[in-house]
Amino acid sequence: MQHQDRIERRIVVEYGRRYVYITMTDADGKLIPGFEEVFSQPFLLDRKDAWEEAGDCWQDVYQFVSDTCVWPLPEAEDGQAESGEEDAS
Repeated sequence: MQHQDRIERRIVVEYGRRYVYITMTDADGKLIPGFEEVFSQPFLLDRKDAWEEAGDCWQDVYQFVSDTCVWPLPEAEDGQAESGEEDAS
C-alpha cells in the first residue's frame, strides 16, 4: 500500500477451528478494555472451513468499508490528487 496514515484503531479478527477472537487496539497496539470478545464456533471446523470463514469475514469487512468510505482519488502526473473541481486561479 502506498498511502500513509497514522493508525488510530486496529480491529483484529482471528479465526481458529474452535473459536473466533475479536479485539480492538489503540494506536500503540494496546488492547482497549471492553473491546475483546471470544465466540465459539457451533462445531469444530476443519482447517479449510476456518480459512473459508475468515475469507467470508474479510469480504464482509471489505464491503462495509467500500460502502462507507470514499475511494482514494487518483494521483495526477505531478503527484497532486485530482479533485475534479475547476481551479479558480
